[in-house]
Amino acid sequence: MQPFSKRNLIYLSLGAIVIFVAVFAGVRAGLAVKHDENPIPVPESFSNQTSLKIGDYLPTLPIKGPKDDSSSLLSALRRHKTLLAIVLPGCGPCRNLLDEWSEPSFAESAAWHPVILAVGSPEQAAEELPDNLKNHYQIFYCDENDLNRLYRVAVYPTVLGIDQDGRIKFVISGYVGRIDRRFFDKYL
Repeated sequence: MQPFSKRNLIYLSLGAIVIFVAVFAGVRAGLAVKHDENPIPVPESFSNQTSLKIGDYLPTLPIKGPKDDSSSLLSALRRHKTLLAIVLPGCGPCRNLLDEWSEPSFAESAAWHPVILAVGSPEQAAEELPDNLKNHYQIFYCDENDLNRLYRVAVYPTVLGIDQDGRIKFVISGYVGRIDRRFFDKYL
């Protein structure tokens, strides 16, 4: 076996020093970067089990107001940034979402308006919706056949973010647990 030449030892030592400096600098840089413990998800990371697409205009859906007055969903939203929950009476996950929304701090001083769209008649949904939601949020009602024809909602609840121009900013199909309010603030 031949001993290392002086030249090979120098190259080996220089290589080790370069690797050590690179690893040391990388570790130091990694430690210096502030990591967000709760990163905000992006809209595309949520399941969309509807026919609605992010960036499209919300299709005009016939709705009824609490006093049985007919309108369309877009005209009822009145050019506001809107967080719309589509819920089905008797749906357990929908109830979980509505319980979150009924907390006083949920929409406090938000730049968007929470709106509830209950599938079925006002009479059907009246028993399901918590009283404090009825007093604080706009609630509309729609026919299930119209909803299926226009939006094809496959999973309840479905939450839509709609900007002031009526464009869909995000779709969240199903109850995914509490979503950080920063998500709504950022994407609406």
